[in-house]
Amino acid sequence: MPAALGRDLRGNGSNFWIGTTERPGRTVSQSGVFDQFLCETHERAIHDYEEYAIQFTRAFELSEAEVKVRTFRRDGTDNESLIRFVCSVLWRYHHSTREETEDVDLGEWEPNLRDVTFGGSIYQAPDVLMRAIHQTLLPKDAFMMTPAPVEQWGRRSLQFTVPGLIFNIKLDHEDWVPAAVQSFVLNQTPSWLIGAVVFWGENEWRTMKQAGARMQELTPRPRPR
Repeated sequence: MPAALGRDLRGNGSNFWIGTTERPGRTVSQSGVFDQFLCETHERAIHDYEEYAIQFTRAFELSEAEVKVRTFRRDGTDNESLIRFVCSVLWRYHHSTREETEDVDLGEWEPNLRDVTFGGSIYQAPDVLMRAIHQTLLPKDAFMMTPAPVEQWGRRSLQFTVPGLIFNIKLDHEDWVPAAVQSFVLNQTPSWLIGAVVFWGENEWRTMKQAGARMQELTPRPRPR
């Protein structure tokens, strides 16, 4: 994830932990999650939209009315930047050599996500769905979840979270089911977005606790460079 969000997550601490429910141990990091493998030219190519996505994430808050109806809407958004940000996260994660990334495979979508990441046509991007997280146990910026394969509404997709938000990216060529989900897709609306509010409860916190317990099991892995 972007180093700026990593620093938000770290807060006043000296580092934060990266781990998984799938294996014991943890990686200790001071900022970002990715290997630093992009050259300066390509880093500049992603800077503007990544900065927009970071500021959008930091500013995103749900109102009481949105929580009550379990739906939010934002106008005047730059959905193209959000889609490029999502594609860049997945593309870099796909090519990362870190142990935590080994389960993420873009398959036939890899060339598309690379092109969108570096300025290619936005119409090459897979469907991107954004939802908001409502929970009251932790500060919004206390955790993130890195990309992982999931089956969502009968479709193969990848999912990751940034503080307060969930992104689902569909990696097949069929519409979302049910059809109503399709109206929430960022690719369809350039300057406004609408999404569902997801209430996190016992199941989600059980998974978080499992990940925390797994990270405690062994001595830390080597600190990434």
